[in-house]
Amino acid sequence: MYLSLITGVILYICYNIALTNTSVENIDKILINLISAANCYFVSWYLTLYFYNNETITEYKDYCIIVGNIYYTYDAIRMINSKLTKSRVVLICHHIFAMYVLNNGYQYVYILFYLAECSMLFHYPVYYLKKTNSNYTNLLSTFQYLQAVTYIPIRCFAFLYVYYLSFFTHSLYINLIALPIYLMGVIWSYKLYKDCKKIS
Repeated sequence: MYLSLITGVILYICYNIALTNTSVENIDKILINLISAANCYFVSWYLTLYFYNNETITEYKDYCIIVGNIYYTYDAIRMINSKLTKSRVVLICHHIFAMYVLNNGYQYVYILFYLAECSMLFHYPVYYLKKTNSNYTNLLSTFQYLQAVTYIPIRCFAFLYVYYLSFFTHSLYINLIALPIYLMGVIWSYKLYKDCKKIS
């Protein structure tokens, strides 16, 4: 775990170096999106392999924990060093909680982690197209629909099902702490739904 924390700090330093040596418009948002996307795609890939192999090859799960710890450390440091807002404080708390549960082997957490990352697969292309003021409006609309079609069912229904099952196997404390993550997904799902209605 300590190596992951150190790597997260190094990633933050590299992020700062890239920021100070580039004059591209919105480069900070593009870099943040790129690093977040890399985390999402690596974790999704390794957890897909882990679950595909019936959870027998634990190295895949270990890679996810390492990548998650690196990303959460980097992102928490980045937010602490920028202007702290209420939403950033909530995200920092989320990152600390996520690192805690990932490193303490709650099995259903890996399923929720997998679902969460899979639900975000189309978020990063949409964000990139919006922040670069791309002229690819048809591509943006397509990705926004794909984002809604993957995010909403996963975050509202699949999450709820796994969350419900966890009440029979895990402590009430862990389940209550996970509740805000589910509710954030429901709120964001409603926002995506409204955005898709504006497009059509």
